Amino acid sequence: GFCKSNRDKECGMLLTSSNHKVAAHHKCMLFSSALVSSHSDIDNLGGFAIEDVQKELKRGSKLMCSLCHCPGATIGCDVKTCQKTYHFYCALDDKAQIGRA
Repeated sequence: GFCKSNRDKECGMLLTSSNHKVAAHHKCMLFSSALVSSHSDIDNLGGFAIEDVQKELKRGSKLMCSLCHCPGATIGCDVKTCQKTYHFYCALDDKAQIGRA
């Protein structure tokens, strides 16, 4: 997943694909900058196309969190002049402005 944590309380339910190759927390996907919900029931993980989740996981592997400095930070701050990226729970801890809250 994105945050590689066991923080289900903050990040929502950990969802796993039917083949168990992709797993991510619901809120980690919901707030990820490059993920858009899918209206297809085929290859779907919490309302997101599994292929899109995999692409976002790959993109996130190159993005370091502004708070904890670990990879997987796919959530951007909503302040236009801010360049910070976060994991979902790190954004909450840092009181970052993130969309869809």
